[in-house]
Amino acid sequence: MGFGSIRRAQDAYHVGYGRYAADFDQLGFAVQGGSRQSANAIRGVRYSYTMTQPWGDESYYCVASGDIDDDAFLDIAVLEAGRP
Repeated sequence: MGFGSIRRAQDAYHVGYGRYAADFDQLGFAVQGGSRQSANAIRGVRYSYTMTQPWGDESYYCVASGDIDDDAFLDIAVLEAGRP
């Protein structure tokens, strides 16, 4: 899982349903090498992902966080679409 696959899945969901998915379950993501914390949170091998819709179903906000380069600093990336 990565931002590319999340973005592609959200784009396809939006085309099919006219709105963005609210969580990973709606996108059909299976957890491989990690664990599902909830429908909106997945702990992956390198990153932990959370997804929300703070501006309604015409948007989504996904945050990935983790220490991917072993430097003791948290690395954070944000993916969003449809923000007003």
